[in-house]
Amino acid sequence: MRRRPLCLAAALLLLILWILPKDVWLKKPDIPSGEKVKITGTVTKREQKEDKEVYYLKKCLCDRTDSEISVLAYTQKGTSYPVGCELSLYGTIYQLNAADNPGQFDGESYYQSQGILYTFQTETVLGFLGESILREKMTCLREYFSHQLIKIYNERDAGILKAVLLGDKSTLRDEDQLLYQKNGISHLLAISGLHISMIGISFYKLLRKWNLTFIEAGVPSGILLFLYGMMTGFGISTIQAVCMFLVMIFADITGRAYDMASAMALAAIIILLRSPLQARQAGFLLSFGAVLGICLVYPILESAIHPKRKLSRTILFSISLALITYPLSVHFFYEYPLYSILLNFIVIPCMPIVMGFGGAGMLAGCAVTEIGRVIGIPAHLVLSLYEGLGTWVAALPASVLRLGCEEPWQLILYYVVLFVSLLGLWYGRRKIFGLLLPVAVLIVTLRFRKGLEFTMLDVGQGDGLFLRMPCGTTCLIDGGSTSVKNIGQYRILPYLKYEGVSKLDYVIFTHLDEDHISGIRELVEMYGTLDGVKIDQILFPTIADPDENYVEMWNLAKEKGIVTGTIGAGDTIHGENCMLECIYPVRGSDTLDENNSSTVLQLQFDAFSMLLSGDLGFDGENDLLESQRLKNIDVWKVSHHGSKYSGSEEFLEVIRPQLSLISVGKNTYGHPSKEILIRLENIGSQVETTLDGGALMLESDGNSFVLSLQR
Repeated sequence: MRRRPLCLAAALLLLILWILPKDVWLKKPDIPSGEKVKITGTVTKREQKEDKEVYYLKKCLCDRTDSEISVLAYTQKGTSYPVGCELSLYGTIYQLNAADNPGQFDGESYYQSQGILYTFQTETVLGFLGESILREKMTCLREYFSHQLIKIYNERDAGILKAVLLGDKSTLRDEDQLLYQKNGISHLLAISGLHISMIGISFYKLLRKWNLTFIEAGVPSGILLFLYGMMTGFGISTIQAVCMFLVMIFADITGRAYDMASAMALAAIIILLRSPLQARQAGFLLSFGAVLGICLVYPILESAIHPKRKLSRTILFSISLALITYPLSVHFFYEYPLYSILLNFIVIPCMPIVMGFGGAGMLAGCAVTEIGRVIGIPAHLVLSLYEGLGTWVAALPASVLRLGCEEPWQLILYYVVLFVSLLGLWYGRRKIFGLLLPVAVLIVTLRFRKGLEFTMLDVGQGDGLFLRMPCGTTCLIDGGSTSVKNIGQYRILPYLKYEGVSKLDYVIFTHLDEDHISGIRELVEMYGTLDGVKIDQILFPTIADPDENYVEMWNLAKEKGIVTGTIGAGDTIHGENCMLECIYPVRGSDTLDENNSSTVLQLQFDAFSMLLSGDLGFDGENDLLESQRLKNIDVWKVSHHGSKYSGSEEFLEVIRPQLSLISVGKNTYGHPSKEILIRLENIGSQVETTLDGGALMLESDGNSFVLSLQR
């Protein structure tokens, strides 16, 4: 095998950046969120959204800090300001949000990997000065082409072609993006480094056929590719493709052999030295992983199998990509489309038709719209084929395997075993390859869970509790917020994917206030969709006079075909050495106060015990004390977000929790109150809140328990 020192250097750099905590590279913002500030910075990029414009501002001066900052600024759609100008704005600045829960999008890490430290909501544009003529012209050209695509194609085709040709996803329909994602072909919705290289190489070879020298053909080809990258925003795959193409041209000019793997490694080193946080981003790893599959894995498989037909080579090509990217897809998205390899056999070879005819239609449409539509028909037909195939495949059994997050050692061991198996194949030991490859796949696929898992999700001002019993039974107890929007889609569902949960055995409402149900309402509305989670049964509290929320949720669940029922004192959910028992309210009770009729659940797993008491207040606690159902517990989910009207001294003297967990966000109610914190301190209970720690995750083996915090 050829020695490739650049590949080794890139691998070592990537490994070092993975081992070092990301906090080493994260910048700490010093301007509080919500501050009214004036900023002046250089516009490096402009994007047009449906109802606003987005400006990437670098080297910003701000009247609240002495250091230069980078900002993602949103303005009202209307007047556009040129790329390269000095733009002055007045408005509200916000820090980027880190992930408050496992599985949640980490905005802080993602945007800082692009050099962005804050977002900014503009109230007034104070003025602008100057511009970068070349970058502004390329941006205007992109916007012009985008407008032409909308004129020529229907909504679906235009949205997809804008993403593929221009790197613009602003009009990409959510249903199309989800369909491609669930079928493992979402890479088609991004500007592909492979296809960018094909554009540059085709133009380069054309010029060479005209008997131009390497320099005469290479320079204009390189300039063309560079300008295309500038027009499309220089994403990771674009930077990768441009770097690799320029290395190829340089090799031709100097008479050296071109090595794709070394060129890829050089591009990776340049990107990582410029932005170390890219080492943890899905876009970077999947893009370079795909090239690694092409230039390292495919040649080994090809030398061993000697495919003669194009179909066989296409199959090997798809397998080579999957061997590298499979664990990365599981790591970042927690699920894997089972039939994606088969589907890619069809969609990848057809992609040049989409790009070729789609781009030609776009260019022709600049002159005559109708001619552009005719030329674009083949692209339309292929995209219709993609949609039809994707819809059919998504309906197949087990089309998406929701595996959940792997342990770090599984990811490392997979690549070690894969490397050894490929080494065996390279030296003619096919049995080693045939034996080790399934082992590698199993290593990253299997999940090793034992004991009890409980998570208090950070949902802001609200409640969201997840419980997985040792036997695997899953329960979601409440799920809502009054301070965070769309928590079902952006907090609860990503967490369920992280945990590998494709089905909830039980959803239990302690009561039907909005801060306990808004996210579950979203999950119920998504039930039966591509991205939804199956719900076996929803249990409602036993109350005398159901309110509007209660009736609405009951009817919505019924409409979706979900089994509904009620839960009251004496009802139990059993697992292996584990029992979740409802101890309140007593069936037939006529209390009209929703908080004091909250469903109270007591969990027992061998010697470990836990109490979940909803928004129960003093009156409800007194009823529980009189019922004599309470006992000493290990962990208490503090009632009503730490209200001063929960956790009376008498109540706490009976349960005496070692650990008390409070679900609370920024609020005006004074939660958690000083009174409850003092009462908990008096009994020696440790207190943790989601406001300070993010998601609170607890594991127990039945005797002891361990708590970990997201932040």
